[in-house]
Order: sequence, then C-alpha cells, then structure tokens
Amino acid sequence: MAPGTVGNSRWIAAACALLATAGIASASVSVSDPYITINAQAGPFSGSYAVPIGDVTVFNDPDSDIWFWSNPFQVPIMDGSHVVATLVSMTVIAGRQTQPDGSERFGIDVDYTVIAGDAQTRFELITPTLSFDPLTGASGTTSATRIGTDQDFNGISINPALPSGFGYETTYNGGNLFKNYFNSILANANAGGSVNEDANMSPPGAFDPIPGSVSSMQARFMFSVSANDSSGGTSTYSITPAPGACGLLGLGGLLAGRRRRR
Repeated sequence: MAPGTVGNSRWIAAACALLATAGIASASVSVSDPYITINAQAGPFSGSYAVPIGDVTVFNDPDSDIWFWSNPFQVPIMDGSHVVATLVSMTVIAGRQTQPDGSERFGIDVDYTVIAGDAQTRFELITPTLSFDPLTGASGTTSATRIGTDQDFNGISINPALPSGFGYETTYNGGNLFKNYFNSILANANAGGSVNEDANMSPPGAFDPIPGSVSSMQARFMFSVSANDSSGGTSTYSITPAPGACGLLGLGGLLAGRRRRR
C-alpha cells in the first residue's frame, strides 16, 4: 500500500448498506458535472484530473439521494509525460438524507490523500456543487482535518493557498462564504516527521444560522505541499432547515470522526 493510503472499502460497504437501491436522484436535488476536480501545479508543470458525473455511483430511495465516488487506484496528475503529483486516495459523498425527526439534511463529505511532485506542489480540490430547493432559515455546520507526512526525510510543510489566506472553505449560493479554516503553515522540520490539525470552530453538532435563502453548497481545499511529501485530510459540510438533536446519518456520518494513521 502506498504512503498515506487508507482503504475505502468500509465506506463503500456502509453506503451500500444504508442505501440498497440505485437509481436516478430526485429532481429536487442535483450535483454539478464534473463531480470532483483536482488541480496540481509543481514548478512550471500543471495538470488536472476531473471525475465526470457518469463515473459516480448514485443511491436513492424515498428518504435519500446520495452521490458516491471513490478512486479504486492511484491517479497520476500529468502535464504531458511529466507527473505533476499523485492522487493516492479520495472518497466524496454528496446528497440529501431525511433525518428521524423528518427534517432533511444536505451534505458534502471528503476524504483524500495526495503526494506532491518533485517541487513544492499546489493542490486545489473542488467538490461538486450540491443544489436543492431553496431553504429559508437554514443552518449549517462544517469541520475539517489536515495531515502531512515527510516522505523524503528533509521535513514537511503544508501552506494555505486560497486567495483568502486559508486552506479550506465552504460556500453557499455560488460563492457566499460559510466557514474557512487553516490559515497557518503546518510544518515539521524533523526528518520523517508528520503534522496534523483539526478544525471545528463550533461545539460538535452545533449549527450556525445562514442568512437569507440557501439553494446550493460547495467545499474547496487549496494548499501547497513540500516536494515529494504526502498530505491528506477530511471534511464534512452540512446544511439543514431544521437542525434537531439527531446526528448525521449515512452522509456526514460515513466520514465524520475518521482519523488517519500514518
């Protein structure tokens, strides 16, 4: 198994167990195409890898519409014949689920591992835009983690690279900021060392009000990683019109709380 790789089979099994019927999602919720885009730039080289919606598994029943994608093997991100970076593993789950109290919850969850190329590499990971019928008086919650491992025994650094100075952001309605995290350099000068950080600015399970009407949501990571080193992370982002005391079921619950071990 490559450095940083964590098997995704249990997440696939969990999704299938929760939603046994595959089909076309309801008209009230949809995701954008491409589903996921990963951009990488190392020195003068740059490349992209995009996942078309046709490669995404859809699960639906009266209570759920879930889009699920996980790469079955490592993907080199190329610029011609040059390997810019490597996508080691990634799982993305987006969709809608009805909660036990009858409210609906919309969410996007991400779990990824990438390896930088032979120069400091800037990554941009863009989730699908999840669109749904407009909600008024909605609330949202998001959390994220980031971790890195020195693979060439000369230290590691992970730098935020979004224009705002952060490394992760969640937005709604085509670009309105909900939350952004990771506005510092995460580094370890020790050979073979690792770094990690969690971000959750609200108490676990707490939701923050979103003003006005909400009809779409998206998340994005953008960061740079020192040459040849690996970086991974997770994120959950949920919006609901009526947050109850119940937890995430089948959407954020599949990846929430997962912690990587290197």
